[in-house]
Amino acid sequence: MAGGTNGPVKVMLPAGGPIVVAGDFSMAGGVAAQNVARWDGNEFSALGNGVDGTITCGAVMGTDIYLGGSGLGGSNDLAHWNGSQWSFSNVFQGKFPQIFALYAHNDTLYAAGASAGFVGTNHFVQRLVGNNWQTVGEYFNDVVLALSFHDGHLVAGGQFTSTTGSTGTSALHVAQYGANGWAQLGAGLNGTVNVLMTDMYGEMYAGGAMYANVAPLFGLARVGVGTSTWEELLPNLADYITAGTGIAEIRALMSDGIGVYAGGSFNVQQGTESGQGLAYCSGAPDNFTPMASFNGPVNALAENLFISDAYGLYAGGEFTVDGSTNIPYAAESILASGIHGIVARSGMQVFPNPAQDRLTVTFGETLPSSAVLEVVDAGGRVVLSEAATGRTATLNITHLAAGNYTICVATGGVRRSATFIKR
Repeated sequence: MAGGTNGPVKVMLPAGGPIVVAGDFSMAGGVAAQNVARWDGNEFSALGNGVDGTITCGAVMGTDIYLGGSGLGGSNDLAHWNGSQWSFSNVFQGKFPQIFALYAHNDTLYAAGASAGFVGTNHFVQRLVGNNWQTVGEYFNDVVLALSFHDGHLVAGGQFTSTTGSTGTSALHVAQYGANGWAQLGAGLNGTVNVLMTDMYGEMYAGGAMYANVAPLFGLARVGVGTSTWEELLPNLADYITAGTGIAEIRALMSDGIGVYAGGSFNVQQGTESGQGLAYCSGAPDNFTPMASFNGPVNALAENLFISDAYGLYAGGEFTVDGSTNIPYAAESILASGIHGIVARSGMQVFPNPAQDRLTVTFGETLPSSAVLEVVDAGGRVVLSEAATGRTATLNITHLAAGNYTICVATGGVRRSATFIKR
């Protein structure tokens, strides 16, 4: 990616086309950029004056960009880009406010973090209602590292094993928020959850620790729509992922509509293929294929969305080399349609984008009479489904809430999709 950055990348966010890259760097592609830059497919550009401090996570809501961390802009835990400038505020109060996860859903921003005081540290989740932050449920006994939605409910993952207080309940690394507060989702998971990701069909994936010392852990698991039962996708990971001397874990996930790409810190060996830091899971247990040979962990994954018709991946992390190729901290890979079940994007376009009342979709080919268009919200729920024929379709989206959506159609065994913003 134009020479990469001069320091580690922690966050990659699709933001209406360009990719926002954030981390711990001062230069991106030879351009001065304080910890955050924008990539348009050809070059980097600075995003205002950048953000000082330690960035850990990010989210996009509408056209606004949010970054979480600590010491941002001085002593804050939240940075907000409104399209023209950065502003800073505190979500979690105390001596050392920190945000570990941000998630935008149905025009609401959620934050997981910690508030430290003289009596200890509280770990909890908050949501932004109007201009005020409100606590969501009880506190947890350890760090919350990830947020997502499953079956219409907010889900938290992390290092915690229970909620706290007089009504504390077991919550083994993953909990779902309901009418009675936080409760363990299914049987929980047997290791730290670093990342949660809900795909366009509403299935939620959890990625995290692969080993505790030398004992295998879940690594990657999935829970389907309408169920709370976790399916382990790496049940025999000890056969092809080595424990090594460092931490073996998944830190980033991205769906292609069939399986998931997993980035992190691990070594994988499948037959004669080997790799480090990035692999693809087809969706079948133990079908885990190496995709790169990075010399450091992958912290973030993104797809190129509107940047190119060719479907591809962006990876950011602590690596500087892939095999013998220098790729400092930020890399891209264009993948041909059909490889690993990649979602095709060639020829499919949506406009206007952002849209308010109506959305026009062009397909680049004539659809068969059996084709169905589906609009999926950020939580993975199908919110609009219509039959489509010919080469174009116009959808009435007036009733949709403001936010980010994916529109997809399956033709000839290939699933095509694009994203749009509803104002």
